[in-house]
Amino acid sequence: MGVAGVLVRIRLAATDRTAVYHGLTYNGGGKGGLMRRLGELEAEIMDCLWRWNRPATVREVVDDINERRPVAYTTVMTVATILFNKGWLLRGKQGRAWLYTPVRSREAYSAALMEDALGASEDRPVALAHFVERMSEEEVAALRKALRTNGRQTKA
Repeated sequence: MGVAGVLVRIRLAATDRTAVYHGLTYNGGGKGGLMRRLGELEAEIMDCLWRWNRPATVREVVDDINERRPVAYTTVMTVATILFNKGWLLRGKQGRAWLYTPVRSREAYSAALMEDALGASEDRPVALAHFVERMSEEEVAALRKALRTNGRQTKA
């Protein structure tokens, strides 16, 4: 069962936001609005899945987290189900176990958090200027490159 496959079916009516990707189901999450920070265990689960870059079972996630601190299988299963219901994870069956994989990359999540933080400002250009002041030269160079790549800046 691969996540990288094509979209098999998608229904996005107001009351049904589910999609199936090669046997992995996407629940579409709840209401739109601000991107929120993940809770501690949510972040640990997402970190495992982002690091591994492949679908994983709750047992694999529990074993990884238990290397750092104790956590119950049922607790991780509950939080993984919550993340699925919120639209953060895709899931599909492998035998009797669920396989989970992130809907978006860590970088896309970080970008959405930054966008929401920027949106909270009454003066976005000033907030951006403060943000850029704190960036390293490498980050500024990467930002310039991204702007050029997206056609938002002419070469100087």
